[in-house]
Amino acid sequence: MFLSCALLILAQWLTPAAATVHTGFACGAFWSQSQAKTKEDFVRQFNLAKNLPDVPVSFNSARLFQTAQWQTQNDPSEAFEAAIETNTTLLLGIWVSASDNELIALDHAFEKHGQKLADLVVGISVGNEDIYRTSDMCTQKNGGKPCDMAYSADEIKANISSVRSTIAQKPWIKLFKEPPPIGHTDIAQYAPLEGSDFIGMTAYPVWNKDSIENANESFFNSLAGVQERSGNTPVWITETGWPSSGSGADISPPSLESMQEYWTKVGCSLFGKYNVWWFELERDTDDGLDWGIIDIPSQTPKIKDLSC
Repeated sequence: MFLSCALLILAQWLTPAAATVHTGFACGAFWSQSQAKTKEDFVRQFNLAKNLPDVPVSFNSARLFQTAQWQTQNDPSEAFEAAIETNTTLLLGIWVSASDNELIALDHAFEKHGQKLADLVVGISVGNEDIYRTSDMCTQKNGGKPCDMAYSADEIKANISSVRSTIAQKPWIKLFKEPPPIGHTDIAQYAPLEGSDFIGMTAYPVWNKDSIENANESFFNSLAGVQERSGNTPVWITETGWPSSGSGADISPPSLESMQEYWTKVGCSLFGKYNVWWFELERDTDDGLDWGIIDIPSQTPKIKDLSC
């Protein structure tokens, strides 16, 4: 009964966040702490996403977690050139702990790429799961130790306001017909935030230890709750997925079968209706889990059916 009610509520809000609905993958800045992704890596990944077989919509967008190139202070990410070359739209990320350098990296990027880059930017996310990191839940998952890069909701709201004011004074803001929407990305419980132009929601039923049989209900109940608390502010799905393999994490069992079912039931209910950045295209995390839908050696999908 609750699920059906939640879906009815969801249907009322299931409208595009903008005239164009963006679909793609959350894309990390590195392969390992010592190996940054290069322009060539990003070009290959962006083209791979755009050429996935049988998908219901084009996966031609990428969410970047940072604007600075990995292992540099404020050099612009090489993903920018790759996005221009492949015509991939971008949800930009700015780390709160390094926002000054992230904005300098954006200055350098727009000085170099100008209108070509501006035409691809769909929004800017200030921070990523920062409020969650202040929670007891994060401390518990971190072995009882406080989580790094933790900021309160008030601190995030202040940072969003500061970034918005700073960007408004930048010469490159004139490249945009309207200022890009600025929001924040956090897990569903902490995602709704006053002062945001969009609400970026991260939702992983697998981390809640929900079974794959209950994952669809879990996800859409979370989404309906975020929508209800967000009022008229659009909700973007900035991260979700299910791992195909791995160990060492206190989660529901990963498997290819579960990855397929999650894609079919959850993903196919979202693609083309919401701005969605799936996690992830290829494995580039060190959490012991493989979230990538692509098998890296063969460069082909691990799951058999990407259609909806």
